[in-house]
Amino acid sequence: MARTRLRLAVLLAYTIAFRLVTLGRPFQYDDEATGGAFYGLLARNYLRIPWSETHGIPVLTVGRLAGAPLVFYPDHPPLVPLLIAPLYRMFGAGEWQARLPTSIATVLSVLVLYRLVRRGSGERVAMTAAACFAAMPMVLHFGGQPEVLAMPLVLGALLTVDAYLVLCRDPGWGALARAAAAFTVAAASDWPAFIMMPVLALHFALTEPRVRWRWMVALGAWAVALFAALYVYIAVAAHLRWDWMVPLLKGRTAIGVRSPFTAAEWLRTAGSFNRHCHTLPLMAAAVVWSIVSVLPGGRRQEGAAAAGLLLAWGTLHVLIGRQGVYNHEWWWWPLTPGIAAAAALFAELSIAAAGRRASAAAPLLLGITVCLFAVWTTIREYRHLYPAPQTGVFTTLEVGAAIQAAAPQPDDLVMLAWSGQDPELWFYGDRPLRTGIWSIDDFEERLLAADADLAFGYLQPWPARAAGFVFPVIAIAGMPDLHAYVQARYRRVALPPALAKQFEVFDLR
Repeated sequence: MARTRLRLAVLLAYTIAFRLVTLGRPFQYDDEATGGAFYGLLARNYLRIPWSETHGIPVLTVGRLAGAPLVFYPDHPPLVPLLIAPLYRMFGAGEWQARLPTSIATVLSVLVLYRLVRRGSGERVAMTAAACFAAMPMVLHFGGQPEVLAMPLVLGALLTVDAYLVLCRDPGWGALARAAAAFTVAAASDWPAFIMMPVLALHFALTEPRVRWRWMVALGAWAVALFAALYVYIAVAAHLRWDWMVPLLKGRTAIGVRSPFTAAEWLRTAGSFNRHCHTLPLMAAAVVWSIVSVLPGGRRQEGAAAAGLLLAWGTLHVLIGRQGVYNHEWWWWPLTPGIAAAAALFAELSIAAAGRRASAAAPLLLGITVCLFAVWTTIREYRHLYPAPQTGVFTTLEVGAAIQAAAPQPDDLVMLAWSGQDPELWFYGDRPLRTGIWSIDDFEERLLAADADLAFGYLQPWPARAAGFVFPVIAIAGMPDLHAYVQARYRRVALPPALAKQFEVFDLR
């Protein structure tokens, strides 16, 4: 027992250590940071805009202009930004505050997966599954990312599967309440939680006697009521049409709209994402275990239900959200715990198949293999998260400082001679922006435009003159006419020496 606790303590210490090391990483131009900056924006607005105006719906608007309506972001349930907002209130807006709730969820998920697998398959399989999960590149790279389709959702899913299996083993009102509460956490994180219900319902119908079906019906009814409540509340609070989710569903599934990719392109992207996030060895082990488990005469392992349910949920999510998983690497999160559990079960099958003499040394060999896997993935992902700086390329913090220098007042709008819809601009700049100014015509047209740009291409009504203009030095050679035009007409703003090497800022007032 003491040795078991020591192993688990070491695993949790490893998980916590990596999260602490990467907790305060700046929101640079990469996938992990883009999600963090976006939900940081939404969380910050919860503190700046009264609840009486937002009604709890996340808001994209940066700055306020009298008479200009807010731009809502109602696409997802609001749990993630709501978890960040209290930390921003207590400690101010920043990177570590945004990542902390998700990082805590990552540590808890390692523990929940360990307990879930141990109940059915024993200590060794549970430790292998939890260790593979903790060291998987998906967890290391995106385990702190504040995103809806990330660790809060995965934690809710793990808790739901755990509570569901308790409901199967010992049905009753207590078990039902526990399963409903766990599912509520997942549903408040993001919509893919609801994909779990048909998976659980099918499993229940195939494995449980009909006399018990009323418990699954009750859990399903709770899920339907929860979905309806979220859907109606978002529609009413954000003043949306009743079919507001239909365009989102079409876009995420690429059904009913023109697909932006071919089948070959989708497969190449899926292969690339999974090689990075889940690694070939673990994916191969999970696939082989799945095949062995479903083949006639295949060996059924005790406790395989948890891995099967998690894999089924992740696979169904991929099939439904094929557009989302094509665009976003982290959208493959629902597969991650299932792959870890299935790989651990495959390792146990291999040990059993090796025979008594070989299996005596197998646990030691397995432990060494998992440790080497963790060393490899940890070094690799740390390097991915902290690449060497590129000479002459400005950082998101620097462009944010330039934007604030161009508009000292929080509601002053800034134009940017540069393209980009990444939320890092608005997180660090913290000003309304008009981006994508490439020519003199662009400049003149947007100086007095009726709108401002928001993250990810959203537009904010903003009929006001721009107060400042930011011109990256690296872009001057590519837009000499625009630079000469602005330089001849507007006063340059004095900048600190380090910032002046990267940007020229002009006062447009």
